Amino acid sequence: MQYIFRFLVVFWVFSCPVFADDTSEGPKSEVATAPAVVEPTLTEEEIKAAEEKQKQQNAVDSLASTQQALEEKIKEQTQLQRQVKAADATQKPELQAQLDKLNAEIKNLKTTFEQVAIGGISLESFGQAEKEFDWKEELVLITQPVLESLKDLTEKPRKTERLRSIITDRTLQGKEIERAILSVQSRIAANPPKTLLPALKETLESWQSKKKDNQREIELAQFQLESLLGNNEPWYESFTASMKSFLGGRGTTLFIAGVASFLVWLAMKGILWLLLFRKRKSSGEQQKPQTRYRVALYLYKILTSLLIVIAVVVVLYVRGDLLLLALMIIVIIGMMLALRELLPRYVNEARALLNMGTLREGERVFYNGVPWQVTHINVHTIFRNPELFGVLRVPLSEVVNLNSRPLSRDEAWFPSEKGDFLLMPDGAVAEVLSQTPENVELKSRGGMRLTYPTHSMYEMEFYNLTRGGSYGVASTFGIDYSHIGESLTEVPEKFKDYVAEGFRSAGLGEHVLEILVDFKTANSSSLDYLIYVTMHSRIASSYFKIERVIQQSCVKACNENNWNIPFPQLTLHKAD
Repeated sequence: MQYIFRFLVVFWVFSCPVFADDTSEGPKSEVATAPAVVEPTLTEEEIKAAEEKQKQQNAVDSLASTQQALEEKIKEQTQLQRQVKAADATQKPELQAQLDKLNAEIKNLKTTFEQVAIGGISLESFGQAEKEFDWKEELVLITQPVLESLKDLTEKPRKTERLRSIITDRTLQGKEIERAILSVQSRIAANPPKTLLPALKETLESWQSKKKDNQREIELAQFQLESLLGNNEPWYESFTASMKSFLGGRGTTLFIAGVASFLVWLAMKGILWLLLFRKRKSSGEQQKPQTRYRVALYLYKILTSLLIVIAVVVVLYVRGDLLLLALMIIVIIGMMLALRELLPRYVNEARALLNMGTLREGERVFYNGVPWQVTHINVHTIFRNPELFGVLRVPLSEVVNLNSRPLSRDEAWFPSEKGDFLLMPDGAVAEVLSQTPENVELKSRGGMRLTYPTHSMYEMEFYNLTRGGSYGVASTFGIDYSHIGESLTEVPEKFKDYVAEGFRSAGLGEHVLEILVDFKTANSSSLDYLIYVTMHSRIASSYFKIERVIQQSCVKACNENNWNIPFPQLTLHKAD
């Protein structure tokens, strides 16, 4: 209706006649013509005032019709009360039911009159009896501010949806009532017997009364809906107002709580720094007992957290923000309940965090088949191996049952390191390219690459030619039995001289540490000598070349000294 009224006002403004000046050339009268009067255009405030006036008039009309209906119902109530008093026992229950229904209608009309009079304001918060809570509900009483805030956020949409639902339902009921009235009227128009006519007329009056009541409920719901929607503001104004309200209220509270928390944290940090500074200054060293230090550190963290929580609660209490205070208390209670359930299950973890368990910082531990140094114990414990590139971050739950031990002096962490040359079990020589906590990558002769899991590499049996500073190469060489006379004197000395000369010719002489030539065994076909050469680790990559040089030097000695190299022989003795 307000939009129709606004359209009529605008139409009247633009259709209003405008009086122009008289510009005719006729004789002027004694009285000068008045200037044209232009009706001013109505402003937005005037339009709103007119709409408000029309709304007030509609409300007055609704009040008048409601009052008239209320007076009629009161008259019917008086007559029905008389009938109830004069009725016998068989008619009294039916009349009493009609009276109860009429009393409910009168109450509804009074509520409707009051609602229209007060402008559709909700009366849900008035006249409510105090609700009794049992001891269980008292335990959750603290959550009421949270629930009330959530309820306030959805109050307007819920009211709007409820009023629209009422209008829809009553409109459908109105259609059914109209059909019922038409049916009764058709029955009356069909000239029924005179005995049925009074009952049909009474039924018609009853349904017509229902129609009026239904229409009044629709009008009331529409009036309340218009009042509710009429309070809508542009989104930017609503957003600005909400931001101002938040910054002036709850935002300020949160800011003060944050500042208080920061000041408490800063004060505790300053106290800790002063204590550590005085301790270092007095002792002159930075070493600290691990267990006592960690216990004190975690107690300090717990105390700091507790003081911050107390500061926040005090700020919320002083500021009177029940919602934030309730949320804070709910969080605290939830954390306490969680700790009560979790702490017994994590006793070992707590001991490990305090460096009081079977795993200690700075000690050596075996994990996944590889030795590690426990660098730091925390929620994720840090394991480090000096020979491997990278660290392991292991969950605390996986390491609480491990046993560590103090480090020994000059204890090896891994049998190889990057750049070492290894003599593998299959006889190949490989260079270590990289070592990580997961894999060890090797490069063999010809550039072929091999990858082994780190724990398998740690358990593998191989020779490290690089580590230790030196390595030895053993070789066996045999000569014929015809030289048995000089086999223990001249032959070993010449073999040694020729091997040394062979290494000098090969450019490896400076890396030779020792050459050992000794008679080994009198074999079935030859006299065998052991040639063992100790080389510097700098030329570990020449392992196979060294063995070849030894054999070449021994063959050269045989050629120049006319020593025979025997073939495998088989001697047969023939019986006479």
